[in-house]
Amino acid sequence: MKTIIMKKLLFLTFLSIFLINPVPAQLDNSAFYDEITIASNTKNKLYLGINNLNFAKNNEYFNKIADGYTLFGFQLNPALIYYPSDNVRIDGGIFLWKDFGNDRFSQIAPTFTITIKKNDLRFLFGNLTGSLNHRLIEPIYDFEKIMLDRLEHGAQLILKKNWLYFDAWIDWEKMIYRDSPFQEEVSGGLSTNFILLKKQDSNTNEGNLSRPAVRDRSASPRNKNLTFEIPFQFFAYHKGGQIDTNTTPLLSVLNTAVGFSIDKRLGSKVFYDLRTDNYFVYYKDFSLTKRQAFNEGTGIYLNLALKTKFLTLMVSYWQGERYIAEYGGKLYQSVSSKKQGEYEGVRQLLFLRFMHDVKITDNIFLVFRFEPYYDFVNDKIEFSHGLYVTYGQDIFLKKIK
Repeated sequence: MKTIIMKKLLFLTFLSIFLINPVPAQLDNSAFYDEITIASNTKNKLYLGINNLNFAKNNEYFNKIADGYTLFGFQLNPALIYYPSDNVRIDGGIFLWKDFGNDRFSQIAPTFTITIKKNDLRFLFGNLTGSLNHRLIEPIYDFEKIMLDRLEHGAQLILKKNWLYFDAWIDWEKMIYRDSPFQEEVSGGLSTNFILLKKQDSNTNEGNLSRPAVRDRSASPRNKNLTFEIPFQFFAYHKGGQIDTNTTPLLSVLNTAVGFSIDKRLGSKVFYDLRTDNYFVYYKDFSLTKRQAFNEGTGIYLNLALKTKFLTLMVSYWQGERYIAEYGGKLYQSVSSKKQGEYEGVRQLLFLRFMHDVKITDNIFLVFRFEPYYDFVNDKIEFSHGLYVTYGQDIFLKKIK
């Protein structure tokens, strides 16, 4: 009886929001961004960079596709940052990942990045501005990878203009040498966002933070504006090699997404912003020897978010058919991450997300999330909830002559 009532409440909430504005928003993860930027007037200056994530996420899942578990711990990446010129930045530090309840660190790794800037273009070599910074949708890139697989290594190009966001990268995940008993692993992608329409009055000023690049959620934007965007996303994963001794057939898979986004500033003291992000998603296995449960699949991902003074309410609908993404959110997959051979050809999910970001200081954010969802195929309601604290700041130390 409770399941039926909850199902009706979720459906009615979803329906009422769409009746308010008949356009079905990808998660706003900007509080987690830790972009490597180059500020002006920094030549010969030395900084201490601190990037920290504290996380507690609990998945109350009891289905056959995704496991239920809890992630609880912290990550810390202190680094020395030196600017040999006004357009070059060098970062060198150490990444520490500690799960609570584990006496040992889950990961201790050095980090090093050289960033070169030319106008609006940045080239990074070493550790990338990766993870959630790529802005990939959840069916392609799992939100939890920021807690489980944070570091990326390789090369990256980032271009930011008023009308375009462009991020292309290659992540060399596992290196092989002659006679290695395992295969090499490499992934890469392209994340773009074309802004076709952006109306904004002269009073708009979101401000700029050096690190991380996030918007001030504590302020109420009194202006009205409308933005129309076309996002395109591409992610590929390859596992293989020629000089290893592993005889497993190579794996080459591709995930893409294309859609449109509309963002409307409401100009109200209570209701700040209404945003919709809608995607058509495609999966393809290009391996010579097919070993996946499905060789090709599709999905639609519709989102609507209303940002208010008290919280952000977001509704997401996912319908995937024979869809697989190596790095995608586990709930969106047509194959099980729990047991090999388990699969559901069609996944149809409705999420109702309650989210609230609190700006403590310019560099510290507190993030709350509660995300129940309804599984239409299995007539099941489950949920996850999370609490996160992020801190990122570059502290000036001295100028080197």
